[in-house]
Amino acid sequence: LRDIKIARFALKHNYDNGLTRITAGSNAFADFKTRFGKKHFKKMFPIQPDEVDLYCREGYRGGFTYCNPKYQEKVTGQGISVDYNSMYPSQMLSQPFPVGNPVMFDGQYEYDEHFPLYFQTLTCDFAVKQNHVPMVQLNSPGIYGLHKYVEYTEEPATLTLTSVDLALFFECYDVDVYSWDGGYKFRQQYNLFTEYINYWGEVKRNSQGGLRQIAKLMLNSLYGKFATNRNVTQKVPVMEDNVVKWKDGELELRDSIYVPVACFATAYARDALIRAILANYDRFIYCDTDSMHLIGTQDPVGIRLHDSDFCAWKVEGTFDRSKHLRAKSYVLDYGGDLTISCAGMSDTVKQLVTFDNFEFSFSN
Repeated sequence: LRDIKIARFALKHNYDNGLTRITAGSNAFADFKTRFGKKHFKKMFPIQPDEVDLYCREGYRGGFTYCNPKYQEKVTGQGISVDYNSMYPSQMLSQPFPVGNPVMFDGQYEYDEHFPLYFQTLTCDFAVKQNHVPMVQLNSPGIYGLHKYVEYTEEPATLTLTSVDLALFFECYDVDVYSWDGGYKFRQQYNLFTEYINYWGEVKRNSQGGLRQIAKLMLNSLYGKFATNRNVTQKVPVMEDNVVKWKDGELELRDSIYVPVACFATAYARDALIRAILANYDRFIYCDTDSMHLIGTQDPVGIRLHDSDFCAWKVEGTFDRSKHLRAKSYVLDYGGDLTISCAGMSDTVKQLVTFDNFEFSFSN
């Protein structure tokens, strides 16, 4: 009964604040369209043909999570954890985003002041530079979103990258290009999301409890809605050899929204994070999407620090020692109080973990 009351309270809280959609993403998207203007939205973000939508999705990647091999499975001394304040909303607030219908181009993109943002496909070999981090995946993340980034290629690879990722790719790798395989270029515009981000940012800063959490969800859920998948085909149960199996039902499609926005939002976030890592490479232990762990307690270089401002980092804490096993698996020791992050580990199991037994071979 208590669980039902909690759900009722949460739903009423949303409805009282005009958020009547089923998901956080749907609420964020509906609110943005209202503030932006639905006619203006259709002009800036027209529905794209299937071939453009599918092509741009090839350049859609998630957050960057990486453990420096130098410190993997080793105990470090004192360090700091720094977080980027509202990473994705900050990029939407400060960066230009693609708008309108794109123009296809052949070969290598040539600068076009009217179409400065683009997706480029190229076929190449590459190897990570010294004192840089690998940032390209050729396969999908495995279980729990664990990532394997390619340090070098053994045979030519074909990549589709946003212009932001392409510049970072050449920053991090030595690249031999065999062919430039064309792409799509877009117009750009600043301040598309300024009113929306500033409104919910102000709500977050001046609220507590449920309303603050709603504001946080509204800020972080918008960009992903632009990448809504067209394919909404349902799974249906079928009986085969006396075993119930799930198979795709009849194909169901819906209109896409405008995936280039999501592609560039995540690209800008990776760019901000990885360039911060490179500026502090000699101290770098670990990162995950919008945070870094660094050796030493001095302030990081090359980034702005502020406790709450958009487009700034904050020092989340100073730890006495740390141990990082891999992406999304680490323990930080704050004066005997442990912060444990381990993908797939339940809270019950975490109660059995100590700093010393936090190992791949741990069992109880």
